[in-house]
Amino acid sequence: MATTRGPMNSLRASGSIGDAINYTPTKRGTSIRKKRRTQPAPSGHQVATQAMMRFLQNAWRSLTNDQLNSWPNAPGASVASAYHAYLSYNMARWATFNLPSAAYPANLTGPAATFGGLSLFPRPRSILAQISAAPPVENWGWILHRSTTAGFTPGRENAIAVIPAPNQILLYHLDTPLPFCPHYYRVMGFTFTARFSNYSAQKTATPLD
Repeated sequence: MATTRGPMNSLRASGSIGDAINYTPTKRGTSIRKKRRTQPAPSGHQVATQAMMRFLQNAWRSLTNDQLNSWPNAPGASVASAYHAYLSYNMARWATFNLPSAAYPANLTGPAATFGGLSLFPRPRSILAQISAAPPVENWGWILHRSTTAGFTPGRENAIAVIPAPNQILLYHLDTPLPFCPHYYRVMGFTFTARFSNYSAQKTATPLD
């Protein structure tokens, strides 16, 4: 336990507080150091949850009027708001590895999502993923999966990014930082009505050392 005389930054303090702040007397005064705590790496499910939440929050601003007007009918909208009902409904779907819908309810109608090609470009401690799709681009977004195991099965636990799909032929995602070992990727597109495409073929790349 630290012994202080006066404020927290007392020149005569010594010891530690809560294993977080250390006071070390020196000839010139007292050195105050904050102990760094190592944060555990997020789990695959945490990464997937954060990726989908970011996608949904950004996508809300670009929904059409018809799509926006459907959310006041969703459960919870009368208690909170249409926006919170939209997030709650789609995150509940994502928790069971079902795709989000731009309108309530998800009706799974319309054409399937456009199939996407995947190219990988190694970079220092990272890999740049390029997703390509031939027009017309029907997709609302892309889900990028990554594993260190060849022949992996895409799932929520290895989804690393949910990428908006505006009307563009090429999209990019920088996956960083990565350890120096082979990484395997697959990508899937999905539409505004929660329809999905087939997965791309597995591609592999190793970050540059």
